[in-house]
Amino acid sequence: MDNSAFDDIPKKNRDAFLEELLDVYVNRQGLGAVPKGDLDALVVHLYCKYATKGEYDTFRLSELFKISETRIKTLIQNGSLKFGDLTEGQAWVDILTAISSSKFELESLEKCDIRFKLENPAVYRFIQKRVRKHGGTVSYSRSSEMVTISLRTFFEVLDDVYVACESEFKTIHLDAIKAGTEKTIAQIGKTLGKEKLKKLKDESSTKTKLGKTLDIGAKLAGIGKFIAALLAA
Repeated sequence: MDNSAFDDIPKKNRDAFLEELLDVYVNRQGLGAVPKGDLDALVVHLYCKYATKGEYDTFRLSELFKISETRIKTLIQNGSLKFGDLTEGQAWVDILTAISSSKFELESLEKCDIRFKLENPAVYRFIQKRVRKHGGTVSYSRSSEMVTISLRTFFEVLDDVYVACESEFKTIHLDAIKAGTEKTIAQIGKTLGKEKLKKLKDESSTKTKLGKTLDIGAKLAGIGKFIAALLAA
């Protein structure tokens, strides 16, 4: 790693960076016992932790570390999984903070699939976890940084997280998760647009898959009120 990468780390964080690096590389398993791939993931993970404050500009990182963006994304994901202490509550704060200002795309009106950008690959597994709980499917393209998921499954996941945050996550995450969920649904409303939402109010529109999805979403225990507000606006 060249000097420019180390210079990116604030001086107040450098001791912590080196201490954690040496702890994993030397103290835990002995010098040289960490596989090369894991060491690469560790360095990138610690750099992101201490230099970027969780902001993932993978293009810049690929230039900084002189490897492809695909490789950087893999290292970020592996580093978080093997060396990180990211809780599910904090992960959902990060996810919702990112996607609440993302541009949602309605990929397929027939399938009622949506797409949104997720730059941090380390948090994707937490979306997968909740999707699998509801028997749904989700895909993530590292190259485009886009998540594709059915709108109904996405609503079910958001509702699950919204309800679960009070019992499963730390108190410090509650307000951010709830606010982020409301903003995310508002962003979906912007994607659909006022004209389409107005049409969906008609009785005949509930026969479409999108209309039925919104109708079901409006009845969900946690986030239903936000979806209902979109239809009532």
